[in-house]
Amino acid sequence: MKLTLNSVPPKPMRVKTVRLDDETRDILLRSDIKGNRLTLPEQLERASYQLVAKAIEAAGGKWNRKEKCHLFPEDVQKCMGMTSDTVEIVNQKQTFQQFYTPTEVANEVARMADLMAGYTVLEPSVGTAQLARAAVRYGVFWSSITGVDVDHKRIAELEVEGFKQLICADFLTCKPGANRFDRVLMNPPFSMGDDLKHVKHALNFLKPGGLLVAIVAASDKNKRWCPGEWVDLPALSFKQTGTNINTAVMIINKPDYCA
Repeated sequence: MKLTLNSVPPKPMRVKTVRLDDETRDILLRSDIKGNRLTLPEQLERASYQLVAKAIEAAGGKWNRKEKCHLFPEDVQKCMGMTSDTVEIVNQKQTFQQFYTPTEVANEVARMADLMAGYTVLEPSVGTAQLARAAVRYGVFWSSITGVDVDHKRIAELEVEGFKQLICADFLTCKPGANRFDRVLMNPPFSMGDDLKHVKHALNFLKPGGLLVAIVAASDKNKRWCPGEWVDLPALSFKQTGTNINTAVMIINKPDYCA
């Protein structure tokens, strides 16, 4: 059975750009750029390199030791908003709240979800599909998982991997349609309290008796609201993905929550 979600066009994103000093901008403009490859113009002092590397990472570039250059998911000039005389970098992580779930955390979320083969699963804000992958490790079929993400680049990357049930949309604009899910596994955006908005919305996608397991900010507000089980995650659980925010897991049975 093919699962679908009814959605409307995404709302405009709160785009966050990276502030560049003159030296960093000049270094990037003088770099050797060929397609998705960027090679710095010279050996840099440590302080200068750290600023340049931070800008490159924010734009989606990664150092490749074998190739001895920074590689980007697509054309460097597009990723970095380059013209002949300026650079305007959109901070991908901040704009799309792309702090993806470490494997060990994803496995713990899947364990808490009490998954079974044949269950249908929704992962909103799917990103790199870490929770979906963990669900598969716990016996769920790929064909039973639906992912939603506002970033068309992430959706395209997952399609290349063979992930079939994908929707490019702002999850908060989606509607559940006829098919509901046995489980919702999610690591929603945290900015400005958006995690709780996403959790409340996701509960509408559960079947009667379904279960939602969500990673959220470990805030007093979230804990007071939680109508189910609250489990604090170890400190710095997301450090490797770029944030030191304390996190927790909400485990909510559909019958426990009334909108």
